[in-house]
Amino acid sequence: MKVNVDYNLAHRAIEKFNNKQELNEHEANCITAILNASFGDLIPAKDELRRQESNVRRLEKCFEPTSPSWKRIFNDVREFENRYC
Repeated sequence: MKVNVDYNLAHRAIEKFNNKQELNEHEANCITAILNASFGDLIPAKDELRRQESNVRRLEKCFEPTSPSWKRIFNDVREFENRYC
């Protein structure tokens, strides 16, 4: 993940955020840029999260661990967890 922001501004904004202080527009934009850059790296993208939730529900309903589809879904769930958890 790479993001082109003013790092000093980022640190000030994070400190203010942690202290529950109001951020100005530049600080808020900086934090937003950092968060947006983290999707797919540190935080799953929306479609990845939806797919994981669906896969977990499917595994909970399917009790045939020997079936190829169950194994595929299980591997998908495990890959997600290895990447983000």
